[in-house]
Amino acid sequence: MAFRFLLALALMPLALQAQTFNTGANKTGRSFFPAGNVEGRLVDSTNKPVKGATVILQQQDFNIGTPEAGAPDPYYKEVTTKKNGKFSFGMLRPFHRYKLTVMADGYRRLEKNINYATPSGNKTAREMEDSLALALPNRRISSTGKDLGDLHLIALPR
Repeated sequence: MAFRFLLALALMPLALQAQTFNTGANKTGRSFFPAGNVEGRLVDSTNKPVKGATVILQQQDFNIGTPEAGAPDPYYKEVTTKKNGKFSFGMLRPFHRYKLTVMADGYRRLEKNINYATPSGNKTAREMEDSLALALPNRRISSTGKDLGDLHLIALPR
């Protein structure tokens, strides 16, 4: 007999840290934009926290410049959920695509794409928020974060 359980993954706001947008460029010609973060909590079908699940966030686009220009390596981080089911990723580079992967014993693997809008030219903070709103329709966007809603994992048959 196969038992099916749902694991609710509540992605807390994919928050843009409260920082000021600098529409000017630094000495390397690069503009500064605030770093983002992803926070969430894994819970089972009874809303009990799931600890020890593996959560990976990986940058999917690799057009980040040339090594000679001092371009950073693509973002990749793997964390394990805590006793309360929470996890977090920080210092995400805006305007890139990321993949969130969740793996827990007894559950099917879950993957979710997370996209930031692509900037074009120098923009104000309000224009940046508008760009994010276009890339993520039907979501609340502000300089402090956004709500991605719930994700569900389905248990493997036993």
